[in-house]
Amino acid sequence: GVVSYMNREGPLVDVTNGVGLDALEHFPKSLHPLVRRLLAEARETHELRAFDFRVDAHTYRVRIVPSEARALTLVASDVTEISDALALLGESEARAEAILAAMPDLVFRMTEDGAFLDVHAPQSSDLLLPPSEISGRKASEILPPDVANMVETAIKRVVENATAEVVTYDLDLQGTTSSFEARIVPIGKNQVLAICLLYTSPSPRDRTR
Repeated sequence: GVVSYMNREGPLVDVTNGVGLDALEHFPKSLHPLVRRLLAEARETHELRAFDFRVDAHTYRVRIVPSEARALTLVASDVTEISDALALLGESEARAEAILAAMPDLVFRMTEDGAFLDVHAPQSSDLLLPPSEISGRKASEILPPDVANMVETAIKRVVENATAEVVTYDLDLQGTTSSFEARIVPIGKNQVLAICLLYTSPSPRDRTR
């Protein structure tokens, strides 16, 4: 997989030198086996794959999005603030909330049974309902049945295993189908944090290929 387009400098390679390189060269060598496997899986299954890595005190999330003609789009986002906020939840809830409030992504704090406790939405157009109508209700009351079942099942696994999970889903927002990736991580007792990224149409600010 040779990179044919970059809209901005990447974590390890700038635009001038990055175009024409093998996609693996855009990541640390220690990640090459993982990246090679995920690229192959995305091509074979036509399903999104994602992974995180850290370089120079920055945490990046890379989403591998399949498209037509076996081409792949790699969308890299700097999620350092999210990563730092999750780390801070154990030592300073007030400080963590301040960081989360400044994030551009959707963030939900939820219970083990799928109830929304807090909603952070910089753009209300990314939600099915206003935040005030979401808090206190369960995912099954708001989301389509198939999406709600997938999210609630993932939440239970996250709480039981104390490990993060990534799920992808589509929602019909204002007549347009929008695709999301939700990273669900355990926090506190029987609670999770879901950080949701919209990836339907990679924007110029975060598309690397």
